[in-house]
Amino acid sequence: MKLYIVTNLVLLILLLSFYVLFYFMATSLHKNDRLHQENLFLSMQQAQYHNLQTAIAETRRARHDMRHHFSVLQGLARRGEWETLINYLREAQEAVPDVELSLCENPAADGVIRHYAILCKDNQIPFSAKCDLPSSLPVSEMDLCLALSNLLENALEASLKTAPSRR
Repeated sequence: MKLYIVTNLVLLILLLSFYVLFYFMATSLHKNDRLHQENLFLSMQQAQYHNLQTAIAETRRARHDMRHHFSVLQGLARRGEWETLINYLREAQEAVPDVELSLCENPAADGVIRHYAILCKDNQIPFSAKCDLPSSLPVSEMDLCLALSNLLENALEASLKTAPSRR
């Protein structure tokens, strides 16, 4: 009988040890997964920052060039070269980059959406987004961005697996 009690106690202690080990492993895996998601979020923010820098540089260049465009337009209008003026305006309009700086007021969600919009553009996947989020949210931005990122990543992967004519 004593051997049975001792054996049961040893097995119970062994079982509890396994539960403790499993608990620590689960919490460690959860922390690692959370860090991985946060790193992904930070990389998307870094890509958004880079895209904003590029857009700002293009805006500076366009502002600089705008003065020259006005001089040309003024000269063509004074001489009455209306057909040349219309062609010049069409060419100038086509040269303006089609870059939208903001999709919504929330910068974190905007960064996530912009990141996937660029990935879709790079892969010739049609992308359309309508996002109406305020700058501050009642939920955690990290949780919202992770859910949004997961949805957009799944859509991107599905589009990549689909024939280009059906995207």
